[in-house]
Amino acid sequence: MRILITGASRGIGKALVKHYIQAGHEVWAGCRHPDLSNHQTSANLHLLELDVTDAKMIETVAADFQFSLDLIINNAGVAGGREHSFGELDYSAWQEAFVVNTLAPVRIAEAFLHHLAKSGQGKFVTLSSQMASMNLPGSGAYGYRSTKAAVNKVMQLLTDDLKKYSIACLTLHPGWVRTDMGGSRADISVEQSVSGMAQVIENLDLPTTGSFRTWEGELHPW
Repeated sequence: MRILITGASRGIGKALVKHYIQAGHEVWAGCRHPDLSNHQTSANLHLLELDVTDAKMIETVAADFQFSLDLIINNAGVAGGREHSFGELDYSAWQEAFVVNTLAPVRIAEAFLHHLAKSGQGKFVTLSSQMASMNLPGSGAYGYRSTKAAVNKVMQLLTDDLKKYSIACLTLHPGWVRTDMGGSRADISVEQSVSGMAQVIENLDLPTTGSFRTWEGELHPW
């Protein structure tokens, strides 16, 4: 497969790149500041300067991209001032989170649509969070929760629009993962999360398009 992964410089994104490279796939690792020393050396790895907050850059990169794609994983994400509680909210961080967490996947979908459509069985995946679920209680993290909830709706809408191009959509909760964002007390390792998500992605097809699932493949309430 030919795969594009955003937010690939660290954490889950970096681990996704490693997983798919080791599995023999060709990967374009989208990073704001590409650094080859940050990844294992491989002829199948292509570093791509891609800042998902920059709409013009997304358009330019897509216009210059000469290959078809089988899979796009929207991994890039920010916390959106998650540590600030009501009364002390960081609205600038919230706005940035909306651009990265919600708008960027749509921009990627529009810009790389025809690259993915050429596959004939393309897959468009976005990492969300259980913290975005309308069916689960929670408090705080206004920016993170709301922008991930918004991208859940975005993915529902994209499911219908991309189906006509034989592109299947999937929204994934990666679990509570031990990363810089998840913290050291999180439930699972990056490797566990990535291995599980890769299996869920492998099972994705048009008959199952449009679902929100956990890294273990279970349906997650929206």
